[in-house]
Amino acid sequence: MRGLYIHIPFCKSLCDFCDFPKRIGQKEEYIDMYLDKIVSDLNSLNNNLVFNTIYIGGGTPNCLSLKQLERILKTIYNFISKETIEYTIECNPEFITEKQALLFKKYGINRVSIGVQTFNEKIGKIINRYNSFDSVKHSINILNNVNLNNINLDMIFGLPFESLEDVRKDLDLYLSLKLPHISFYSLIVEDKSVLKYKLDTGDSKLPDDDLTAQMFDEIIETLKNNGYHHYEISNFSLKGFESKHNMIYWNLDDYYGIGMSSASKIGLKRISNSCLISEYLENKNQNITILEAKDAKGEFFWLGLRMIDGVDLNEYEKRFNCNALNDFPIIKDLINKNLLELIDNKLKLTKFGLDHGNYVFEMFI
Repeated sequence: MRGLYIHIPFCKSLCDFCDFPKRIGQKEEYIDMYLDKIVSDLNSLNNNLVFNTIYIGGGTPNCLSLKQLERILKTIYNFISKETIEYTIECNPEFITEKQALLFKKYGINRVSIGVQTFNEKIGKIINRYNSFDSVKHSINILNNVNLNNINLDMIFGLPFESLEDVRKDLDLYLSLKLPHISFYSLIVEDKSVLKYKLDTGDSKLPDDDLTAQMFDEIIETLKNNGYHHYEISNFSLKGFESKHNMIYWNLDDYYGIGMSSASKIGLKRISNSCLISEYLENKNQNITILEAKDAKGEFFWLGLRMIDGVDLNEYEKRFNCNALNDFPIIKDLINKNLLELIDNKLKLTKFGLDHGNYVFEMFI
């Protein structure tokens, strides 16, 4: 499997929790300059490359004008083949229109990921990211009307002042939409975010760890009881609707990144573009490294263990011609601590490990 990622960094507003590489309120000419570079980089790719998945992320890709969107989509269209099984674009619901949806359909997009975070008006306004349930439902209806039915919602739990009942209400509303996929992330407080400042100054407060763990348990059980497959720590889908693009990352397959802050993995080579648009436009500060074997082995675990089914130690031996338990004695310690379990030579997180996944992953970095 091979994936193509295109980063569109522009947004109309900034969410309090976000520190993703993005730009707000840029002039149209500057956006067009960035798109010029995206088109140039796409055209420089080898024409013989076959991409099984394509993903346009951001930022907010669908805040671009129809003309700007079509320019990018028309260029990407050259990389679609019969082997391309999934083509996703990230969207904010307030920008989805019928004309936009028809444009998606025209250029081969078959999956849409909508950033919602929460349906709770009070909490949404606290984090500067609120879309009413009715507005989200309206945007979904627009997509469904052009037969774009493979839709994911991005949600977050553990938000400021959030209660367990708030999470339950978000789940009930999500289930009423009858969508095939949901990504439900635990809030991460980024150092450079507005939320971090508000927490430091006492203007905001997060649920404690015990309550956040209860929220996660509620999400897992509710979605499982409604037929969703919990296939990755934060991702749930109906059977067959798992994110193929994200599986490329977790399975250590190759991917090509286009745009500022994007990354590529080609064998053991890692290429990362600058997080500054000005440097990206001038091809400055692109970092290229060749991963050492020990780091590649660590990646196998800290990425692969995100998947609920875990990693196959036979596959590890096949890839690296080494025994995983010899290379990582920490595995036995993590098993003894009930963070990992080994069944039929497959290593995966326990229920306790799911709640402490970041700690487990750090052991392999």
